[in-house]
Amino acid sequence: SRVFQSATPNFPIFLLIGLVLWQWLSLSIGSSAQAFMGNSAMLKNSVFPRELLPIALVLSLTLNFLMEALLLVFFIPIFPAAFRLSPALLLLPVFGICFVALLVGAALVVSVLNVLYRDVAYIVTTGLLLLYWLTPVIYPTSVVPEPYQTALKCNPLCGLFNGVRNAIMLGEGPTLLGWAGIVVPTALTLVIGVVVFRRYERVVLDYV
Repeated sequence: SRVFQSATPNFPIFLLIGLVLWQWLSLSIGSSAQAFMGNSAMLKNSVFPRELLPIALVLSLTLNFLMEALLLVFFIPIFPAAFRLSPALLLLPVFGICFVALLVGAALVVSVLNVLYRDVAYIVTTGLLLLYWLTPVIYPTSVVPEPYQTALKCNPLCGLFNGVRNAIMLGEGPTLLGWAGIVVPTALTLVIGVVVFRRYERVVLDYV
């Protein structure tokens, strides 16, 4: 609160939620780029659905995220005003499912494309850096002026980050438009991931 001079109430909790979510996202997508290249021996010597590799990677990092998210419990006595016990907390598993679906879709794309085009891993690293600043990780969307704020809300991560924070800190759920901004891009990302993966998975063994 003092370093950033943020006017956001309970900024340390606001920041912690954003960083934990971003850690989950960046590790999942970044690691997925090497899902096949790092397991080439397994691919050549075993027969199994290849999409299981990036999906399993995302799910394993989801368990890590859940353990990191437990940190919030220890901050309840320190920042009691930052938390709201309300029915909105029941939406957290829904946000989690949407987040997993979004990550799986992205993981399927980057994992298979990095086998064909080895520069994809570097592009992903640069893309995550840009995405970090286009996602409200360390700042609230309210500080972004229009029309950039509306453009920022087109990012499905914006809806997910805000949804999780509002459910925990304000006891509020997204509006109908907010849900549309989360569910539609998430479903589209998952469909694109499956389509791209199905198209290129046959040549994976030829390139690993």
